[in-house]
Amino acid sequence: MSRTPTDAHVHFTLHPEHHPGVIAATSGPTADAARSHLHDFGWHSTSPTTMVLARIDREEP
Repeated sequence: MSRTPTDAHVHFTLHPEHHPGVIAATSGPTADAARSHLHDFGWHSTSPTTMVLARIDREEP
C-alpha cells in the first residue's frame, strides 16, 4: 500500500496585537484542503495564504 505525502504546511503564531488571536499561514500544494479544514473549525481567511482565529470574551479598550 502506497501513501501519498501530505504537502500542506500550516504555521501557527499568536496574533501580535490581539493575544487571544492565532494566525495560521498555509503553504504547499494541498494548502486549500488545510484551509478548508481550518474554516470548518471557525477560522477566517484574511488573505490567500493567511487565516485567523480570534475569540472575544470581553470588549477591548
